[in-house]
Amino acid sequence: MNASGRSTLAQYCHIVSSMKPGECFMVDLRDLRDIPSFIHNDTTFEPAHRILENIMGSAYTHSLEIDAVRGIAIFRRHENTGERHYSSPDDEVRLARLRREREARAALEGGDNADQPNEKPRQP
Repeated sequence: MNASGRSTLAQYCHIVSSMKPGECFMVDLRDLRDIPSFIHNDTTFEPAHRILENIMGSAYTHSLEIDAVRGIAIFRRHENTGERHYSSPDDEVRLARLRREREARAALEGGDNADQPNEKPRQP
């Protein structure tokens, strides 16, 4: 999944990661054809998503819009305010797996309250 060398993926990662807050970069989806899609967690990562997936911290600094009608991907760079702008295509699958694991652990520990936080009640 990592970009290396002079690959098309590496070149686009460099362009997008070098953007300054407030800038946007539009690319024709046909130009991303050299970046292979791949499947992870039963989710397909398309080329434009692979670019952001290879940039550390991009969820908080970048956003991606795919305009299928015009056939373009639009990358935007934001200030890092701590607000999340981009979600990985497999976030829902990953979160559901973590939820199931937490529920299974709670059941093994003898608790019925897998959905409850692991906090003790406050004393008055």
